[in-house]
Amino acid sequence: EEKGHESWVLEDIVAVGGTLHLGLTVGSFSTNLSATFLFEQTAGMIKIGIKDGAFDIGAGSVALNITDVNGAFVLYDGGSLAAQLRIGHVGLTGITGLTFTVDDFFLSLNNTGGPVHESLTFGDGSTADIDFTADIVAVGGTLHLGLTVGSFSTNLSATFLFEKTAGMIKIGIKDGAFDISAGSVALNITQVNGAFVLYDGGTLAAQLRIGHVGLTGITGLTFTVDDFFLSLNNTGGPVHETLTFGDGSTADIDFTADIVAVGGTLHLGLTVGSFSTNLSGTFLFEKTAGMLK
Repeated sequence: EEKGHESWVLEDIVAVGGTLHLGLTVGSFSTNLSATFLFEQTAGMIKIGIKDGAFDIGAGSVALNITDVNGAFVLYDGGSLAAQLRIGHVGLTGITGLTFTVDDFFLSLNNTGGPVHESLTFGDGSTADIDFTADIVAVGGTLHLGLTVGSFSTNLSATFLFEKTAGMIKIGIKDGAFDISAGSVALNITQVNGAFVLYDGGTLAAQLRIGHVGLTGITGLTFTVDDFFLSLNNTGGPVHETLTFGDGSTADIDFTADIVAVGGTLHLGLTVGSFSTNLSGTFLFEKTAGMLK
């Protein structure tokens, strides 16, 4: 029996990490990459982490900029994966007529079939945690996309969410806006906020509000809809769901029972020669169990 020392071997491991800053400039081309990273392989899993990541690439006036990248990924034997990724900003600039930005982007993914609780430790001692209670696929962020070509222009902006868990899919939109114009004709949609939950079996709960829809630039035609709303629940019972966007804000769906309700304020006018007609009014249609309003 040998005494006087002890040997401790927990498990095999390969781990590498650090903080990288790489930059290259050649003429009008430049690129920079910086991040604190981690790669760790142990029995049954591989962990990959990135913290405070940033990347930019430019060629002349065109530039792609990505900042505030933080992510943690765990790959298990058998191919299953748990991942949490956040990107503060993605922006493409310098292309005439094009606007493209994504802010507060996030991705959450767990396809392991159960809960996940993992911690990644970087070389500077900081940590990143992955915590899931069950399988999930969730993606979201704030998008702004604009395109102008000659007399044609269009813009789309919104904070969005897509989330799939066992038994349901949640879709959310906040502060949405869309416009498209060709010459003097324009369609404008603003203040779009919606929350939708689709359940296994095909039932649906939805709440949608649109502040304004307007079509302009067509001689003799007036068309606007303001304060439009849609409420729908066909699940057969109460619904209480919360959707959480990437910026931390939430949208709630609350129903006590089945309902179909739609309403808003319409203004429609048409003039052709000596003929003219106008229709305006605030309307409501609501159907619940046992009654129609």
